Amino acid sequence: MDLITLITQLIVPLPIRTDRTLRQVPYVTYSLCFLCIFVHLYCLQLTGYDKEMYNHQWGFSVTHPSLITVLTHGFVHADAFHLLGNLLILWIVGTVLECGIGSAMFALVYFTGQIMALLLHGIMIKLFYPGQEAVLIGASGAIAGVTGLAAFRYFYVRVFTGLVLVVIPVYFFWFPLWVYAAYFGGHELLLGLVQVVSGTSDGVAHWAHIGGIALGALVGVLFQESKEGQRENVLQESAKAATGEVSQYQSLADLEAVHRERPNDPEILDAMAGLVMLQGDTYHSAELYLDAIPHFLAVNQNDRAAISYLNVLHHYPETVLEARDQMIIASALETSGHYQEAVQAFGLVYQTYPTSADAENALLRAAQLYHRHLHDNGMAATIYARLLKDYPASPLSSMARERLKQLGPDKA
Repeated sequence: MDLITLITQLIVPLPIRTDRTLRQVPYVTYSLCFLCIFVHLYCLQLTGYDKEMYNHQWGFSVTHPSLITVLTHGFVHADAFHLLGNLLILWIVGTVLECGIGSAMFALVYFTGQIMALLLHGIMIKLFYPGQEAVLIGASGAIAGVTGLAAFRYFYVRVFTGLVLVVIPVYFFWFPLWVYAAYFGGHELLLGLVQVVSGTSDGVAHWAHIGGIALGALVGVLFQESKEGQRENVLQESAKAATGEVSQYQSLADLEAVHRERPNDPEILDAMAGLVMLQGDTYHSAELYLDAIPHFLAVNQNDRAAISYLNVLHHYPETVLEARDQMIIASALETSGHYQEAVQAFGLVYQTYPTSADAENALLRAAQLYHRHLHDNGMAATIYARLLKDYPASPLSSMARERLKQLGPDKA
């Protein structure tokens, strides 16, 4: 057994799953996995010379590079083990990272990592194996890129990993993601150096992996992804604290530390408010919720703003925002099916800002809610009549009059 084979088989980490809960559907990751599987299924019909020619046609050749193969080589795999090994890591790491940074940014990092992997692989071939015909296939360079970035952003995420040792049963451990990524990078660097020193190859493009993971790490450093990862971590821990899984006081302290750096972050404010509420301080909790609402609205997260407002409303039912914000919140409550609370929110607009144009619209919307969703035609008729009485010149008066007639002559 040569030195490269010995080192390669000494310890093989096999990631199985993470402790991260996905917050959305990672469409890009799923699509990449599907395309790799689709291409491999097509390749199953090819044998011998045809398979070799297919790999040369769509794989990336250092001696005969082409732009099309820069993209296509990442979807071609040598065999089922090569495919499954790559897709396992992509599925585990890619889904977590995509849900954090978004699909567009994930795709950019993935394919940029793929290009960086090609560049370093090509440079090493030119420097140490000049003239060698080396066709590169597989998605591992791109996957190394997302792994490198994930190690910075999700340093706290744990990966359930099997350690496969030579002729020894598999042992299972929970490792922090950064430990797994550091081992992978160090492992590939060692084997890459062994290739250079020995002048032999084990058939694995270790320098492509190093190029990919270096690109991911560089992005993580430049964009300070560890801070964003810390923010997501304290938010996740606050959800656990709310159910008693971890200490509420420690979670609140962690949230406050992030809040000092990001005072206008509505999710941090909302999470702090929730924990303060659980500790019985409803007044301070309401202050935090009310502070979060305009910041949610500023980024068009109206549904989150409405939930924050609901939490305040349950303890302080007379709480009212600025007229325009109150209308947006009331509309969001209606959209989410909180009809009784929406009526209450619309009513507060009329009571607090009776001379504004929003008051007329608020009355109309409240009446519609009573008629369509709360099935209280009597209250709907009362509100329509109030609109006609208080705002006879309103552009909405004709609509209110028509709706009042539709409720029946005894309501008009």
